Amino acid sequence: MSEMHQVELKILECLNYDIQYPTSYQFYELFCNLIKASHVHRTFGQFILELALLARAMVLSKKPSLIAFGALYLVC
Repeated sequence: MSEMHQVELKILECLNYDIQYPTSYQFYELFCNLIKASHVHRTFGQFILELALLARAMVLSKKPSLIAFGALYLVC
């Protein structure tokens, strides 16, 4: 086993293997905080993100940050 592989395993063990893929909602919250979006904009954008989940092919083929930005763009 290479030294780099051992380091990666040690990092995963320190995190208790608790890693996750960033979601479009996490990016959406970040973008909303950056532009100081109102409560109405945030809520409507969350609705759009939930609708996007129904389009499985789109969600799997696009980056979560792009989906979040698209929702925010539609809201604004």
